[in-house]
Order: sequence, then C-alpha cells, then structure tokens
Amino acid sequence: MADNLGAAATSLAGDNSPASTPAATPSTPTPAANAEWYAALPPETLGLLEKKGWNNPNGLPNLIKSYSELEKQFSSSDKVILPKDEADTEGWGKFWAKLGRPENADAYRFPDGVDAAAVKALAPELHKLGITQKQAAALATLDLQRHATAQESERQRVVADQNAADADLRGEWGAKYNENVEFARRAMRGLGMNLDDFVMLGGAIGSKRALQLLHLAGINTREDNAAAIGDAAAGFGMTPNRAAAELAEKGRDLLERARNGDKGAMAQWVRLQKAKGGDGMMEI
Repeated sequence: MADNLGAAATSLAGDNSPASTPAATPSTPTPAANAEWYAALPPETLGLLEKKGWNNPNGLPNLIKSYSELEKQFSSSDKVILPKDEADTEGWGKFWAKLGRPENADAYRFPDGVDAAAVKALAPELHKLGITQKQAAALATLDLQRHATAQESERQRVVADQNAADADLRGEWGAKYNENVEFARRAMRGLGMNLDDFVMLGGAIGSKRALQLLHLAGINTREDNAAAIGDAAAGFGMTPNRAAAELAEKGRDLLERARNGDKGAMAQWVRLQKAKGGDGMMEI
C-alpha cells in the first residue's frame, strides 16, 4: 500500500517535503574551500606551506601540532638560552652554570697529583672564563700527563748522558777507572753530596765533567790541603783495609819522597798510617 501513496497521501501523512526532492547529504570539503585560512598570507609564507605540505585539507591541524611540539622543546628546562651580547653578565652566568660551571671558584675539584697551590690560584680565572667542572678536571689531567712526559724525557736524557760519560771515561782512564771513581766517591762523601746532588750537578755541567771534577777533588786527599775538603786524617772515611792496600802500593815511594823533603808525601803517608790504625809516626 505504501507503494500507492502519492503526493496527496504523503501530505496527509504529515511529510511536507516534496516527494521528488531527495534528502540532502553532507559534502566533502574541497582544497579550494580549505584554502581560505591561508589565502591572505604573503607569497613567501605560502611557499613554506607548500614545502611543508600544510596547504592541504589537513594542513592547519598539522601546522598547529608542529608549533605545539616546537614550543614544548624551547620551554623545556634543559634548554640553554644564549646571552644577548658580551656585556650580558647575568646571561653568561646562567649560560655557563647550565653547561656545568661550579657555583664558585672554590667548588672546582681536581684529580690527585696536581699542584694544590697552583690550581687554587688558577681557579678564579677558570671560573671567570666559564670553564666547567669537567673541562677543568680534563685540563688538570692533561697537565699531569704533560709533566709526567717531561719528567720521563728528562730521566732518559740524564741516563743517556751518564751512560755516555761512563763510556768516555772508561776509555780515557783505562785500568785506572775504578780507582778514579773511588776518588770521586771520596770527594762526594767529604762534600756531603749524594747521588741526587751528583745528578743535579751533571744536569748543569754534564755527567762527564761532574765526575772529572769530583775525581780531581778526591785526588786532593793526597795533598796537605785535604783538610779543606774533608777528613784529612782518615782520607774521607777510608777503611783500614783500603789504607793498608795503598800503603803496600805507594808506601815505599811516599817514604822516599818524604825523606827528600816532600811535605805532601809525608802528610799522605801519615794519613794512610792513621787510617790503617797506626799512630802516624814516621822514621826518616
């Protein structure tokens, strides 16, 4: 029966819309309709929209989303704002603090082994320059490494110099090498020198020259002026056995020279006798 209803019957049923007019359906927005929100923008901005793909029906939501994400990034607490210029003291202070500069110069911490007095004097300058804790520690470590390298280089130089001196003097002194070195040891004992002192002296004038000078000073134990260098009576702490050996080797010659008026020979013979354990008396 419904199929037999015409316009009149339909009107009576309460539907006032014309039978021939179909119901309206929503239309899909077209790019032309969506373009209204950016139509008035300048050409360069329109070019950016095209480049980013924002000039389409979904362009405006995407643009708003991008802006929201960008704002979150710049408003985050981990972001660093550059100072306005060189005169922006407060800005630079915040900038360096954000990068890791300590609150004050006394707050720097340095690795073990650094010169405490040096870093204490340097810390204010580091703080003024905006040096961070990490950078300060790295610089101190580099300085320690540089110092260690310099020390090792100097040690190698000293060892090489001493080895060269030893080789040269063994060649020059020949069989007398050990005896001459012993004279150098005597001079060191008499002068109160230790090996560190010898190294310092060798660093200044060369190990070979230092050993030669100490040898000459030791030779002076044979002369009357030996007391000016060390213990004249015992010859720089000469042992009784050593004194006996020297008397056996040189005693006859010393006696002969003493009888001929050589006061130096006489003084040396007396010293050797006392070092051996005798009374130092001599019969001429």
